Amino acid sequence: MTMAARKTAGKARSNAGEATGDVVEQKVVALAEQLGWFLGTVRGKADGWLESDAVRTEVTRIRDGAAELMEQVHRATASAQKAAAAGATSARNAAARALP
Repeated sequence: MTMAARKTAGKARSNAGEATGDVVEQKVVALAEQLGWFLGTVRGKADGWLESDAVRTEVTRIRDGAAELMEQVHRATASAQKAAAAGATSARNAAARALP
């Protein structure tokens, strides 16, 4: 292949790469526009939903239920930690008594 032929082939590949890049860029922009439209629509609907007293009451009930559940988990964890500490103390005492 001659040097001129290589230059021409290189330019053709470069132009093909630019064309591919342009197509990808256009697709990315189109996707971003679709995503923006979708998120705007969802936000508008969510704002409308939260204006409803029934939805607001339900969301509050769910939030309060989750907070109560977290408190129960916290109490159960604290109780389990105390029991584990008491068991460890008993085991140490039993081991100390078993030693001559």
